[in-house]
Amino acid sequence: MSWDGFWHLHSILLPHISSAIDESSGYERKGGRDSGRYSLPPIPNGPITTSIRLGAALRYFAGGSPYDIMCMFGIAYSEVLSSAWIVVDARKIAAGFEAVSTPGIRNCAGAIDGILIWIQKPSLKKTKKAGVDHKKFLCGRKHKYSLNCQAVSDCQGCIIDISIKYGGASSDCMAFEASDLHKWLKNGLLHQDAPSNNERFVLFGDNAYLNSFTNVGGDPNRAAEDNYNFFHLQLRIWVECALECWCRDEGF
Repeated sequence: MSWDGFWHLHSILLPHISSAIDESSGYERKGGRDSGRYSLPPIPNGPITTSIRLGAALRYFAGGSPYDIMCMFGIAYSEVLSSAWIVVDARKIAAGFEAVSTPGIRNCAGAIDGILIWIQKPSLKKTKKAGVDHKKFLCGRKHKYSLNCQAVSDCQGCIIDISIKYGGASSDCMAFEASDLHKWLKNGLLHQDAPSNNERFVLFGDNAYLNSFTNVGGDPNRAAEDNYNFFHLQLRIWVECALECWCRDEGF
């Protein structure tokens, strides 16, 4: 990203970053009748500017280690992760899912699913370049050559992350583990507490991601697990709808 491009992006995101910082701080502004007059809590080393927040987040999204980023920008390890979610704002995404969840599930920061993108049989030259056999692109269930596309959406069907790194023979779980998002999650991207009960933010996906119970339908002894599956589906279906609309618009 160029210098001018960074500051252009900063000017666009500045209102959102500023409001997200206020909401995440939990500090109640006080002092004076004018809403613009208040006393900030003391910060020994000075406040972290919005440009540093954005710069740290972009470096993190590009695959940088939080330990390297904290030294680069002179901020704490926890502030690197906070900066990432100040830019992405998991809390607002989770609040949206809570609003459409019948039991009010509060910790869903995204719905994930995989979809197969059909392709023609790759040539030997292309498979050699990819470092795998052409059978890795063949989906045995559909008997078509394809790419495994992993996507995450919010509760309005907006895609917030997408990854296409594996062929159609790969499972959704394996394709997800190869994504940059999976690496960020392992580095602590969602290591923030949800609004209640000290729950961590999570992604909701179908059983390919080991998120739900199996073979519980109709079993009276596992009614609670069956109910969990139902309400779990109520949230993850948003990404399925988003992918269906995307495929229809693209003519797949």
